[in-house]
Order: sequence, then structure tokens, then C-alpha cells
Amino acid sequence: MIIPNSWEWDRLRTYVLYPESAKMSALHLAAAGFEYVGNGIRSTVMCVSCRQGIDLDLEEWMPDDVFQSVHQQSSPACDFVNRERHMVERASNSAAASSAVSNIQDEDVSKNTHQNEIGIKRNKSDWGASGGRGREGVTAKLSPVPRERQARIRYRSKKARLKTFDKRQSVFPVDVRKMAMCGLYDTGEGDCVRCFSCGGGLKNWRINDHPCIEHIRSYPNCSFVKKQKSPEFYSAVMYLNAYFSSKDQITKSMVKAHMLHKAQAEILTLTEENETFSRRLQCRSCGVDLFGIEADLFQPCGHFVVCLSCGRSIQSCVECGHLIEGHITARLS
Repeated sequence: MIIPNSWEWDRLRTYVLYPESAKMSALHLAAAGFEYVGNGIRSTVMCVSCRQGIDLDLEEWMPDDVFQSVHQQSSPACDFVNRERHMVERASNSAAASSAVSNIQDEDVSKNTHQNEIGIKRNKSDWGASGGRGREGVTAKLSPVPRERQARIRYRSKKARLKTFDKRQSVFPVDVRKMAMCGLYDTGEGDCVRCFSCGGGLKNWRINDHPCIEHIRSYPNCSFVKKQKSPEFYSAVMYLNAYFSSKDQITKSMVKAHMLHKAQAEILTLTEENETFSRRLQCRSCGVDLFGIEADLFQPCGHFVVCLSCGRSIQSCVECGHLIEGHITARLS
């Protein structure tokens, strides 16, 4: 049986009304198997497999919660959770087998590699964790540095990359198996990692950071990481990176205006980035632009894809096929 919204891109589309004040990234939630089923005010999500619903607005939910672990604890029989766990176990077994092959490394090459770990650039806006909104000075981007081919070629296999994390897994707050999968290996200095393919580096990792997302947004031209995700996912990362960076600037401007005079916040206009985003939202039935008009938010699936007049005459969601049990009138402005 095909599960509705089983693809990450499809799940991302349900987050069109996801609140700006939400504590977790929409991309991280979609990657964890959750779709948004809230009404634009509450941060309510639901697993597409086990249909476990979680309200992220509850006080005990903090940005640094290990979301997958909580998902597994609350729904241990979930097919999505078990599939992810089995993938991790297979990766762990492969790493254990590879560690018995050889511990001999080229010390000269390793020394040269470590000496070239330079060139830190701070990202001013980062939606990689903490609710999908801006945060400064986290997951720093390290400028790619020139390398001899032999300094990186030994890390071209996932087993070799995973082996570099053997003695320092506790340094990294994210799953090192996922790092190895998207081309990253441990440099041995702090929490710095580098890609064996493009040579780009990343550091200052936080819980819930997604290695492939951070790799793509920092080094979008890396040919290796492009192959690890679908073209749709790659495009979503690049688009949302630009969109939320713009939203972060808007938020800062609004706060400043509020401090000067509350009335000034009401006259702030949307940026060109927001206008571009809104033009992509059209009624799937009649084609009318959904921005600025009343539209229909289907329940329980949470899809926001048709205008109000079309939505009330539809019995099943045109996006996922779920039977419509209720309607919420919403306006995207």
C-alpha cells in the first residue's frame, strides 16, 4: 500500500501554514516522517506511517530534543521509525567490520590535511535547527581548501569515512553515520568535518542539524551530495534557504520598528522573495492565486491547495486523496 506523503517533498508541501514561532525546522520534521496538520496557529504534526500526532507547542518540547528518539519511544511499532533504526544498525555493523581491516594511515597526508583546516565563515542566517528560523554563529562553513588527490581519495568509501569517527563520536551531537553517508569525514580537530569530494568543511554542529541539508546549503555545487537526495529535495533546500534568510531579515526589521513605534509595524511590506513564494500557491482546481484570499484548509490531512469555493465541493483531498472530515477557512497574507 502506498502511504500518502511518503516522499519528503510531498510532506514539505503540507508546511505552508507552519507557524513562524515553531520550535523545530519543517525540513527536519519532514525528513523524520511527519506532515503538518495544524491550523496555522498550533504546531501540530503527524507521522505519515503510524499517524502519531504530536503538539510541538507543549512546554516540554524544546528545540534541542532528539526528535527521532521521542518518536521511537512514543510509537515503537511505527514502520517508519523501525526502517530508520534498521538502517542505522546496518551502518553500525558495517563500521565494526571495517575497523578490523587496517589501522594504518598515511601520517604525512593526515598532517597535511589537518594543517589545511582553515578559513571559517559564519552563516548569518541558519534555519538548520531551532524551529526553522534564523540563528547566528552555528554550523559554521569552512572554506574549501586546495588538496592533493591522495589526501581525500582514501575517504571515497562510506566505510572509510565512518571509520574516521570511531574514537570521537561523542564530539558530534548529530548521527555520524549520516555525516559519512553524505560524504563527510572527521578531520580530528574539534567538530570539524570535510567532504571527500568537494573539500568543503563544516563545524559548530548542534542537535537536530541535518548533515545533508547543511552540506547542500553550504556547498550547493558539490556533485557527490547532489546524488544523495532527489532533485526535488535539493531544490527545496536551496529555495527554503533563500526564503527563510529573507524572512529572518524581515523579522529583525519588524522588531526594530516595534521598538520605535508599534504603528510602524503595520506598514511594513512583503519582500520580493515573499511575493515570489506566494505566486507559487495556486488553487489546484480552478487555478486562482491563493495569496490574499480565503482558502480551504482540509482536515485531518492539513493540505492547503484549493480556494474556499472549490474546497467546499470536494469530498477527498486533491493532494493526498484522504477523505475530508472538516474544513478550516484560512487566509495566506
